[in-house]
Amino acid sequence: MRLAGRLTLLLSLALPCSAHAAPPRWPSWPSAVDRDAAALLDPEYSNHDRDRVAALIRLQRYPTPLIADALVLALTEDPSIQVVREALRICYLRRAAVCLDPATELYRDGKNSTLQAPALRVIATDPGGKRLDILLEAMLDPSNTIRAEAAQLAGWAPVRGDALARTRRSLLSKLSDSASAVRERAVTSLGLQGPGDGTLAIARLLEDPEPDVRAAAAVALGRLGDPKARAALQRAIEGQNEGNVTRAMLGALARVPSEDVVDTLLAFLDAPPQGVGALTVAEAIGDRPHPEPALIDGLVDRLRDAGVEPAARRALLWLGEAAAPRLREALARGLGPRLDSEVRRLLQASAPIDANTSVPTPWPADGDEQ
Repeated sequence: MRLAGRLTLLLSLALPCSAHAAPPRWPSWPSAVDRDAAALLDPEYSNHDRDRVAALIRLQRYPTPLIADALVLALTEDPSIQVVREALRICYLRRAAVCLDPATELYRDGKNSTLQAPALRVIATDPGGKRLDILLEAMLDPSNTIRAEAAQLAGWAPVRGDALARTRRSLLSKLSDSASAVRERAVTSLGLQGPGDGTLAIARLLEDPEPDVRAAAAVALGRLGDPKARAALQRAIEGQNEGNVTRAMLGALARVPSEDVVDTLLAFLDAPPQGVGALTVAEAIGDRPHPEPALIDGLVDRLRDAGVEPAARRALLWLGEAAAPRLREALARGLGPRLDSEVRRLLQASAPIDANTSVPTPWPADGDEQ
């Protein structure tokens, strides 16, 4: 009787109180995304900025389509600058297209200057149409910070064709900017864009009063690979520079595709420029994309000179397989016992590894003795 009484009680609790009452509707358990986004989606959940920032951080573990609504909500409705900045950071890292319009509005609004730079980063992930105009106009902003940010973003923004030509013209105009940070980032971006107009304008920055700008200009010239930069680089290397700047200039000179560079590089190996040593010159030579036979022969000849031999050997080693054909020809001509032995060691060290000859040691079986 006791069991029957209990069943009657349970049934009475499960049934509606009256014939007109609706059956109970149990809410479905919220998804993990909903739980993590609760602080953003529900205003009554929390009014603390830190909770909403923490919610955005938790949401990063999910695919972008699942968190798109939360990102847009944070960008368009959240009153906290910290929350909006965190959302912009995630949008930028994800290259989230859903964030482009809200980020554009945030940049145009301009009510909070601390949000303009992160909004511009999001815009630069897809600078199509009017967004490209915003990026290029940002290079004219009164703020040094915004101009520098825009110049940097233009270097990797995915632009092609006419858009690339417009971007390049804007960057070239910033090489004379009053702020050194803008000049440095503009010339770096021109180098990242690769070969194109502007070699002589960039070369003028080799005489910039700021060392970082001179170094950035040298790196950019190396990436452009324009023979017209040879004379300017040589003059700059022979001038007064900090060691790191001279290193950048040597690296750029070694990448200039001109046979006239060979004699200059070998001369710098014999008498290094001020502030660097012979090994620094050797490192630059070792990075030459297509070393000429005359360069290899010059390095082999210097193996006979005890003062230059370590640097020449290091350069040949860094050139690796590119130097091998000329080294074999030198061996065939005969170099004498000591040089023959040295060149053979260089050839052996620079030979590519054959994957078929390198067999890994098998993992021991369970029954093997250790």
